[in-house]
Amino acid sequence: MKECFWPDQDLSKGVTGGGHWTQRRNVEVKPFTKMFHRVHAFWMEGQDFGPKAVYIFRDGRDVAVSYWHVKAMQNRKWYRLSFSEFLRQELDWFVSPGNRNNKGLFDGSIVKHWLTHVDSWQHAHGVQLVCYEELVLHPERVMADIARYLGIDEWEYRPLEGLVGVWPNKGVPGQWRDTFSQDDLDFFFSIVPEDHWALWRDHA
Repeated sequence: MKECFWPDQDLSKGVTGGGHWTQRRNVEVKPFTKMFHRVHAFWMEGQDFGPKAVYIFRDGRDVAVSYWHVKAMQNRKWYRLSFSEFLRQELDWFVSPGNRNNKGLFDGSIVKHWLTHVDSWQHAHGVQLVCYEELVLHPERVMADIARYLGIDEWEYRPLEGLVGVWPNKGVPGQWRDTFSQDDLDFFFSIVPEDHWALWRDHA
């Protein structure tokens, strides 16, 4: 999408800010980042994203593992936490790590946060739900679905070379299996129903 609107922008250098509120960085905001909206829950958006939006959701187990790996998204005091400890840690941020939770707006772990977030978008009007895992494994097919939803008749699938974005990682579907213990999985499912709609079925 970036190539269609800002072909001269170098996405590989496109760090736009972010990170945990204890280590927030203020850097230049690139124009192409306006294409990708905030990570707020739907009820916080006020539908100011326009007549249509695409919400890409990821299996909550992989989301937890990803947040644990990316230390820039954590309070420095949490760096030595094991994954099991991090999974159960009560968050000190709200909506995104850059927002300090100093008003008691959210109470819970990364698991509860993910559940609240994805469920807020499930029945939102004017929003197409896109499974991250399907996008990674079947990008051309999923992009075609997105193009139809947005009313784009002519487009060309051109995958980017290499990882791009803010602190990019491989984002492998199902990577939670290498990190979760059975106790971790039991904790996760004590909060999230095992048949939840946003869990990737191939790795449920």
